[in-house]
Amino acid sequence: MRTQRYLLKQPDRHRGFSLIEILITIVVVSVGVLSLVLLQARSMQFAQASYQRSVAVMQVNDLVERLWTGVCSLPDSFEVIHADWVSVHSQSLPGWDGDDTSVDTAANPPVYTITVQWSDERVRFDLDDATETAHSFTHMARIPVLPC
Repeated sequence: MRTQRYLLKQPDRHRGFSLIEILITIVVVSVGVLSLVLLQARSMQFAQASYQRSVAVMQVNDLVERLWTGVCSLPDSFEVIHADWVSVHSQSLPGWDGDDTSVDTAANPPVYTITVQWSDERVRFDLDDATETAHSFTHMARIPVLPC
């Protein structure tokens, strides 16, 4: 009986969390959530860049296949094949440019250097430099000239 009275007479202890602990918890959770949001945004940027690079690779492969179909008339028909390729793909990527394609006819077999360039403001890898938005893909192909 005596111990029960003693426990009842003890001063009440403060129970629960203090305001400082709650504020620190809110700051830590906020930093964590903001980090996750930034991680998601960067992930979307890299996914968009990967998609654009895949489109550029498919376009370059399309031109190489077109050149192989005209192997009997190359390099004379290159300009016609290239112009048709540009007209088909010019609207596929933002700021698309495929005019830097060149032919080195001095090499045997001729070497075709195909460069696709594009730009996109949404896909930036350097957050400090907003002007760096140009991307490019270059492929070299050797296609022989066959007598047909």
